[in-house]
Formats: sequence, C-alpha cells, structure tokens
Amino acid sequence: MKTFRIAYIAPLLVASLTLAPALRTTAQQHEADLLTIVQVIDRLTALGYVDVLEVELERDDRYEAEARGPDGNWYEIEIDAYTGELLSSEPDPH
Repeated sequence: MKTFRIAYIAPLLVASLTLAPALRTTAQQHEADLLTIVQVIDRLTALGYVDVLEVELERDDRYEAEARGPDGNWYEIEIDAYTGELLSSEPDPH
C-alpha cells in the first residue's frame, strides 16, 4: 500500500518542484516592472502637480496620490503602477 501512495505522490512532488521557480520568477518580474514611488512623483511633477503628500500602491496595480494641481487645488490622483498613465484626478477637499 505504501508503494501505491508514493507512486501517485512522487509525480506531484516533482511537478511542484519544477513549477515553483517559474512562479517565483514571474512574481519577481511582475514586481520589477512596477514604477517606483520616485518615478510616480516625477510623473506627477511632469503633469504639473506639486506638493505631493502621499503616494500609496494599491492592490489593483495602481498608485493613489495626493497632490496640489497646477490650479492650486488639492487632488486625489490615480496612476497606473506599470505605465504611469493618469487614470483619474478628482478634487480632494484637503
């Protein structure tokens, strides 16, 4: 009976050991492609925002930031975490 169980478990073990490095590499690559907070601040500055107070990475691959816009008003801003694309900019009564 023990030989029978090992015969089924061994291929699963080999498969998991083979796939683990590939999954780890994909996760590491995913993280490496993210913009850094400094890059996000640079992007906001290039768009005319100043006084960036807060930049947070959200779970859905976007950064949220609070900054003063070119018009002097405060905004809550969403930036794509990979491309730096401006997703939204809404007035924030600071």
